[in-house]
Amino acid sequence: MPNGAPPPPGRKPSRNTVTKIQSGCVIHENWQAATNTGESFNIYDRSRGQWHQTWVDSGGGLHEYWGGRDGANMVFRGSMPAPSNSALRVQVRLTFFDLGNGKVRQFSESLNPDGTWSADYDLLYTRRAQP
Repeated sequence: MPNGAPPPPGRKPSRNTVTKIQSGCVIHENWQAATNTGESFNIYDRSRGQWHQTWVDSGGGLHEYWGGRDGANMVFRGSMPAPSNSALRVQVRLTFFDLGNGKVRQFSESLNPDGTWSADYDLLYTRRAQP
């Protein structure tokens, strides 16, 4: 869902289930999209005073991020496999914006060799209606 837009016609939106595990100390994310799946494990590391996220996906990708609050947003920085060469890693910045009403925007950027940032994706999460 780039830029928060709905998926293309005929394509179902991605599904993300978030639960607390390990006595409520770990936030587990289970992502299911039309073409791939992934999971993340998120924990607040008291020794560092930061949140840590480890993401793994069905393409064999390992993403690792550290971060925390930056004003009203959550900002994580880390690395992921380079899209064009899985033997290389790129620096990434994720920013989460609480939009209220059960909506969260996730904006991902990669660091370019010249020190500028390029947008990777821009997602909009909306809470599913409870049955």
